[in-house]
Amino acid sequence: MRTAGRALLLMFLWTGCDRATGSAVDAGMDATFTFTQFDLGCASSSAQAMLVPVNLVVLLDRSGSMGDGINGDPTLKWNPVTAGLEAFFADAASAGTAASLAYFPSLSTDQCNPSVYYDAAVKITALPDSMTFAKSIAVTSPAGNTPTRPAILGAIDYAKDTSDARPGTRTAIVLVTDGEPDLCDSSVANVSLEVAKVAASIPTYVIGVGQSLGSLAMIAQSGGTGAPTVVSVGDPAQTAADFQKALEAIRGLQVSCDLPLPSPPSGMALDFQSVNVVFTPSAGAPAQLVYNSTCATGVGWRYDDPKAPTRVILCDQSCGLAKADHAGRIDVVFGCATAGDLIQ
Repeated sequence: MRTAGRALLLMFLWTGCDRATGSAVDAGMDATFTFTQFDLGCASSSAQAMLVPVNLVVLLDRSGSMGDGINGDPTLKWNPVTAGLEAFFADAASAGTAASLAYFPSLSTDQCNPSVYYDAAVKITALPDSMTFAKSIAVTSPAGNTPTRPAILGAIDYAKDTSDARPGTRTAIVLVTDGEPDLCDSSVANVSLEVAKVAASIPTYVIGVGQSLGSLAMIAQSGGTGAPTVVSVGDPAQTAADFQKALEAIRGLQVSCDLPLPSPPSGMALDFQSVNVVFTPSAGAPAQLVYNSTCATGVGWRYDDPKAPTRVILCDQSCGLAKADHAGRIDVVFGCATAGDLIQ
């Protein structure tokens, strides 16, 4: 921003998990991140914004087969899946995420009516939450068939209204099921058609529980999320852990490394060649990310459009580092010449 030596610092508070260091090797990655130390003293005015919060509309299959497990053992599906759900909802790393929980089938006589699935058992609730979801799960048990189409229609309507009521957030549906849709015109093709209609704004993730769930791939693909995640059963502790990891992965996919450029203060104009990005870890000094036009090395940041930028996009490995630090911060600093390969 060209204005008599002044500079604007925009602070983004990051939502992720655990902690990292500013110039270190992240345990989950192969790359070593070495940053140039950056002097924030050039910034003389600032504005603060939160990264886009995430809403997860969870639709849980409570059909009879979820209680059957393998060889009639109910502890192999329902118990570990709900334990994984409770752990995710209560996890401190879920801060910045909100979630709702609905079950299907409804045990009412109107189980083919989408409206009965709109009213979630737990309405959208900020996480972490160690009580509300656990209380609902404790009074719910498996029974019935798998009327997935009316259930997903109810979830879609609820997700739309959640998104409208919470502007500036991202909303996704998480379908958890152990079998193919049946009852109430609930074929795989019909369910896929419904999720495809809203995939651009509300993606649908699918977590399959058990084996022989290849048909669920069509639902996940139509929902805009690629392949479903399949959690195996047999070892209840492992099933619970794997299910929680699947939810964590979905949460991470919804967290954005795509940051909007701010509007300048009144009477000022942005100079796109005087923008820098700084990552401040939860334990360490601020460190600069350099501009990397192709993100070929995975480290740094780039504009969405160098000629007419509207957003700052972190390269994959830098994005991963930032996401791995729950208390870290991304700062977009205006007023100093951009470091990196931005053509001046």
